[in-house]
Amino acid sequence: MKRLVNYFMLGLAVCLGTLSLLPPLGMFGLKQAIDLDFIATHPQPIYGDAYPPNNELDKIDYIHLGSYEGPESIAINKQGDIYFSLKTGEIRYIKHKDVHVGTTGTASPSHSVVVVGRPLGIFFDQDENLLIADSVKGLLRLNKNTNILEILTGQFNGTQKLTFVNDVACATDGMIYFSDSTTLAPILDKAGDWNTYIPSIFTCFSGQPAGKFLSYNPKTKITKVLIEKIAYSNGVTLDQEENSVFVCESATSRVLRYWIKGVNAGKSQVFIDNLPGYPDGIRMGDDGKLYIAIFGMRSKIMDFLSPYPMIKRLGIRLPFLFPKPHGVPMVVIADPKSGDILGSLQGSQSKLKVITNVVERDGVVYIGSLIGNVIGVKSTASSAATAAPAK
Repeated sequence: MKRLVNYFMLGLAVCLGTLSLLPPLGMFGLKQAIDLDFIATHPQPIYGDAYPPNNELDKIDYIHLGSYEGPESIAINKQGDIYFSLKTGEIRYIKHKDVHVGTTGTASPSHSVVVVGRPLGIFFDQDENLLIADSVKGLLRLNKNTNILEILTGQFNGTQKLTFVNDVACATDGMIYFSDSTTLAPILDKAGDWNTYIPSIFTCFSGQPAGKFLSYNPKTKITKVLIEKIAYSNGVTLDQEENSVFVCESATSRVLRYWIKGVNAGKSQVFIDNLPGYPDGIRMGDDGKLYIAIFGMRSKIMDFLSPYPMIKRLGIRLPFLFPKPHGVPMVVIADPKSGDILGSLQGSQSKLKVITNVVERDGVVYIGSLIGNVIGVKSTASSAATAAPAK
């Protein structure tokens, strides 16, 4: 019996060792393989009572997009036209007068703006030019007047290539701030689309701090790394006074703050820690609040596996352990001065299965998603978001 147990353990060890050498589950059949070293991480215990459950997202309206799927990022120009990016590489817009809002109904007619590589973040600069964070091509700008598309930067430190440009924001002085999430580039899938989900999940699960936060100066054309070793740098936004920039660090469930002015200029700090899920997009609202899109919720099993690199490496190769969006979608609302949580939007019956981007304009919140053909719409006056209990 003892010999049988020994043979079984030997066979199991061989099987697991072989499995660890195979590509992760989601990469079978793809045209290229990717890999990273897995490291131990130590997340804090999952949040306590700062995010009491609510059904605010179950009561929202929608802008229906017809056959256009996955409005991952949203930007609104001064005229109120709504721009959104798609996984096909196309960016489209809906004229303000053509926006139809409702729980069901006619799709709002949209128009093509440009087709690029894989646009993950879009933002209008001070001159209404459209800035595009393209994970395939780099940091792009579409000129408002000439409609000419140009690559602003695709590298840093002179020769090093940007591999996964994710989000972008611009100050009124023209300085552009953006994130480069990982050293793993998007993968061209069998449908001919650039797959960003697998490299993102792989990077976050590995624990590797492979992301960067950067600036680009349009006058000098210099790209500068401001923060290195971020565990998947994601959404980027400036505070209202433009003294600092907030950067989502998805893999650690936190938001960083980088100071660009004042006595702390050039320094960074953890601004919001221990979020209930993985932050994606982040935007400063017109109402002076910070809106954070939570792509998926943390789970106890993922947190438990975090200190064990080998188990994580094996887990990402098994169908029942391959990470997927978990829990109800959520928008976290925070105070941009203190980092205190002001409330959240949640809902189990929403058409939004994941949330990637949130924009608040003139009392209306617009919510983007990687999945589905709708943009969520909610008036901030229709009902108050459930607030965290007083400390």
